[in-house]
Amino acid sequence: MPVLSTIRVRFCETDALGHVNNVSYFVYFEQGRTDLMRDIRDILGREVGVVLASIRCDFRVPCYFDEELTVRTEVKAIGRSSMTLTQTVSKAHGAIVAEGESVVVHVDPRTQRPVPIPDDLREVLGRYATDGVRCNP
Repeated sequence: MPVLSTIRVRFCETDALGHVNNVSYFVYFEQGRTDLMRDIRDILGREVGVVLASIRCDFRVPCYFDEELTVRTEVKAIGRSSMTLTQTVSKAHGAIVAEGESVVVHVDPRTQRPVPIPDDLREVLGRYATDGVRCNP
């Protein structure tokens, strides 16, 4: 089950040509990751410490000020202490604007060091998995 986040493009997110600036897509992806982690926190009843380890974005078509966009966030793979997320940004009519992938690492909030993903978190992450999710305990 993906997490869907709605974004309304603000003027400050556009460039001199009127397109959404490329850096803004990373902010949109962050909103999707935040919404996913909020859902997980609500299910588990506790905060989950994560840090972003890597991220990439492929741009498909431009979008513009005041367009409504949807960010779709899903879990692609679950490793020992990290998870890979896939994200797409699409327009209201369904056209894909950008596609991205990120690796998020589960950390101990005190030490900021990677720690294994516990079984309860692993189970909840599975609910947000794409078809064919890889799971490496």
